[in-house]
Amino acid sequence: MQDAAKHRPSVGCQRAPAPSWMLVSAIILFGGFQVVVSAHKFYNLEAATMDLGYFEAVLWKISHGDWWAFSAIFQSPALGTDASFWLYPLAYGFRYLGGAMFLFFVQAVGTAAAAWGIYRAAVLHQLSPRVASLVGILFLLYPAVIGGSQFDFHPDFIVLPFVVWAYVYYQMDRRWGYYVCLFLAVLGKDVVLVSIVGWGLGLILWRRRWGDGAIAMVGGAGLLAAEVMWLIPTYLHGGTEQLQTAFYSYLGVGMGGVLLGMVSRFPVLLRHLILVGGPYLVRILAPVFGVVLLGSATVPAMLSLAALNAVSAFPAQHQLFYQYQVILA
Repeated sequence: MQDAAKHRPSVGCQRAPAPSWMLVSAIILFGGFQVVVSAHKFYNLEAATMDLGYFEAVLWKISHGDWWAFSAIFQSPALGTDASFWLYPLAYGFRYLGGAMFLFFVQAVGTAAAAWGIYRAAVLHQLSPRVASLVGILFLLYPAVIGGSQFDFHPDFIVLPFVVWAYVYYQMDRRWGYYVCLFLAVLGKDVVLVSIVGWGLGLILWRRRWGDGAIAMVGGAGLLAAEVMWLIPTYLHGGTEQLQTAFYSYLGVGMGGVLLGMVSRFPVLLRHLILVGGPYLVRILAPVFGVVLLGSATVPAMLSLAALNAVSAFPAQHQLFYQYQVILA
């Protein structure tokens, strides 16, 4: 505990100065711009993105009583597609508070809350309020954030502020806020568990906080394994066969069967890793673990994240699975 406290900024438990007018203005302008542009494309029948149509369909079904809504777009139960329990409160907001406009507004608010958290994190690292505000503005100008939150809707932009504020609360040594934010983030998107595992690894490698790091790594990996190998296959039948195959359930039934299959059918596993699983895992893991392993806030880490962002900023981003993992990283 003494070692952990030594690494935390002393400013953590103090009241943070109010953000400058620059950050407040940037947040308002960013949110308004994102909502206006998205609404313009939507109401002019120019919104051609798949996910917005998917969420409109499943949220309408859920809000009309079909809590196990099946997506005709992804041929899978909606809950199994994103593992997002935020679908349920969002569904009733969608139905009664403005439809697609409600989703655009929620996305803008989530991004604004993340920018505010980035400002707080910068202050905790003893930057001046003016410089911290500039850091928050730079986050809003990040191309992957701008592109990802326009013309579409993704639970990632609900998860994002909870991830950022979990970090802020951890730095302030307010564990209740830290764990609550992590829990709410996990309810919002399954792949955030990869970021939590990366966070735990970073705590161990760079901060020597063994207990906190182990909890994050074991908890994140355990929940992800339980979801992929038990919850989805058991309770979300229909349309999940391809997902199960991608996660190696073809090796056996249940976790024990899969582990035994890895040994007895190793050549099959190796071929699948190289041809199918390898590229899939790289697309998910590279944005998180590439930054974590290169170090916390080092130049190589920042350059690697900038390179990943550049990939997500081009039209080819639609060919990159889990592009939003870049934003979470």
